[in-house]
Amino acid sequence: MIAAASCDRNIPAAECLYDHIKPHLANVKSVESDSTDFSHCHDALCPAHDDDRRSLRVAVGNARVYIKCYAGCDELAIRAALIRVGVPGYCLPITQRRKEELLDQLTDVTQNSDMEHGHKVLLVAAMLRGKTSLPRGVELETLAGEVGVSRASAFRYKRGEGAPPTSRSYDPDKKLVKPRRSPQQIVPQQRSHGETKSHGETPPSLTVRPPRNRRNRRPAA
Repeated sequence: MIAAASCDRNIPAAECLYDHIKPHLANVKSVESDSTDFSHCHDALCPAHDDDRRSLRVAVGNARVYIKCYAGCDELAIRAALIRVGVPGYCLPITQRRKEELLDQLTDVTQNSDMEHGHKVLLVAAMLRGKTSLPRGVELETLAGEVGVSRASAFRYKRGEGAPPTSRSYDPDKKLVKPRRSPQQIVPQQRSHGETKSHGETPPSLTVRPPRNRRNRRPAA
């Protein structure tokens, strides 16, 4: 499991779980532990991803709170999501292993001389939330607003990573134009026999004839 170190304020792990973490979990349910090393096990919805299954396991073991998402969410993503729903950050310290990985990632970003300062700030903020690249769509806009990077710059940085930020690429200097269909794709509208395109147009296959009852009638003297 992903282990969260003991609380920074030396609160007992069980107390931290029941008083500070469990009240903020959604659809939480107490379950039996599958190991003698853990107790006070609870399953809940993981706040780091959209799911209707209890994929988040929270438990106490060795005087620490252990947290794991069985859907594969990163430890930092779970931590950031729990903090957003109200869990105190001091109850969710980062594990030493994840700290070392994060430090290597941040070092690579900050020492990249080819990357703009705004891109670095945005990417560092994303990595602190457990992501390896910039998010997309509304999440990218929200993150850019939090760190003070303009929306246009954020989407430009995202495009530079080689993936479109949303289903429609955002370009502040270009308006979205609906593609026009080529002439080969235009299918003429079917008309019934004798139906004309307009009031003054007659199909070439039809001949206009006078009414039968007036064909040989002479004008009155």
